Amino acid sequence: MVRRMLLVGGAALALIGFVLGLSSIALPWLDIDVVARVDLIGFSRQQHDSKPVFALDGGAWFFVVLMLLFLLVLAATLTSGAVSRLLGGAGMALSVAGLAVVVAIWPDTDAGDSSVVSALGFAQAQTELTVGVGAVLAPIALLILGAAALLIGLGGGIGDWLRRVVAAAAA
Repeated sequence: MVRRMLLVGGAALALIGFVLGLSSIALPWLDIDVVARVDLIGFSRQQHDSKPVFALDGGAWFFVVLMLLFLLVLAATLTSGAVSRLLGGAGMALSVAGLAVVVAIWPDTDAGDSSVVSALGFAQAQTELTVGVGAVLAPIALLILGAAALLIGLGGGIGDWLRRVVAAAAA
C-alpha cells in the first residue's frame, strides 16, 4: 500500500514537474521594456522584448539538466528495486545540482534597471529589465522533478509489474 502511494505521488509530481519544466523553457527568462520620448515634438514609443533561456549565456545547460532529469525520472519509473532507488536518489541530486545551473544563468536585471539616457535634455530613453516567468518556474520544476524521482525510487518503480504484464501477454 505504501509502495503504491509513493509511486502514485511520484507520478503526480513528475507530471507537474514535466509541465513546469517545459513551461520554463517556453516562457521568457528576461523581459525588456524600452520607452523612448522626444519632448520637442511629443513623440513617444514603447517597445517590449523578451529573451528565452537559450538567449542567455549558458542557457543550453539548463535544457541539458532538465532533459537528464526527465530521463532519470523515466528510468526510475521503468526499473525496479535497488536500481530504481539508486536512480531516484540520482534524480534528487541532479535537481539540486541543477539549481546551481539556474543560479549561474539567472538573468542580470541590475545592469539596465530603470536606466534613463537623456539626449540634450529634450529626448530620453528609459530601459527596464525584469526577470521573466520562465526563470521563476525553473527552480520549482527542478525541485519537483527531483522529489518525483525520489518518491518513485523509494516506491521501487514499476519494472516488476511491467515484467508480469509482458509475461502474461506472451502466455
